[in-house]
Amino acid sequence: MEGLIKKLEERGIDAIDVLLDALSKVDPSESAKERINLVEKLMKECKDYLNQGDPVQASEKAYKLQKR
Repeated sequence: MEGLIKKLEERGIDAIDVLLDALSKVDPSESAKERINLVEKLMKECKDYLNQGDPVQASEKAYKLQKR
């Protein structure tokens, strides 16, 4: 599975977005909940990196947030 995800990412395809889009077709509210959970996780990681003094990693997490 990891190999497939890596191949998708190499081609600029976000596997999580693909899965969430598929879920939204059958259960939009569940997809929305999962997107919120993902954004909250990324926000926490971003803040943790900032608190650790690692703005580079924090900015990478923030960039992922913008895509959501």
